[in-house]
Amino acid sequence: MEKGFILVDVHETCLDCRFCVELHEGIQACCVLVNNQNNHNEFKEIDVSYTQGKPDWCPIRKFPEKKEPSQFQISLILPLEYTDYEKGWNHCLDYLEDKHGNL
Repeated sequence: MEKGFILVDVHETCLDCRFCVELHEGIQACCVLVNNQNNHNEFKEIDVSYTQGKPDWCPIRKFPEKKEPSQFQISLILPLEYTDYEKGWNHCLDYLEDKHGNL
């Protein structure tokens, strides 16, 4: 099966997340991205204080940071150079964020 991703804002707490659903007037909350292990027809209950933080199992991860130029110089006159790896890494991140309008 192919993999994909959805680019969303990462929040510090579940309360601010669009995938958090409050139940019973704010007493409980569930994450609509994760199923309950015992009953796949139910969403997973958030077992931490969702107004103060988020659980370890949260499926939303921060987007990787761009790479900075390597710490080597060809000469003291030239600026720091990007390696091919760093150029490729940064280009991939730009593509995923659609910064060049290529999607």
